[in-house]
Amino acid sequence: MPPPHDHHGPPPRRGPIIKVQIAPPWPRRHHHPPPPPPVVVVQQPPPPPQTVYYVPAATQPPPPPPGGHYHNPPPY
Repeated sequence: MPPPHDHHGPPPRRGPIIKVQIAPPWPRRHHHPPPPPPVVVVQQPPPPPQTVYYVPAATQPPPPPPGGHYHNPPPY
């Protein structure tokens, strides 16, 4: 049996015991999800049409005249 004046234990509490509500350690989650970020649709301009260079076919030499040889046109 300890002596009546033992001061080795914790001091007696004075006054009512106050319960302190401690915030939960996990983050508070809202019931509704956050709104999605606004999606900005940028209209891409159509690409410029491909520049088509008209390349004529290789120029065919004129067929040789009948006779098998070239000659000057007849003088007027």
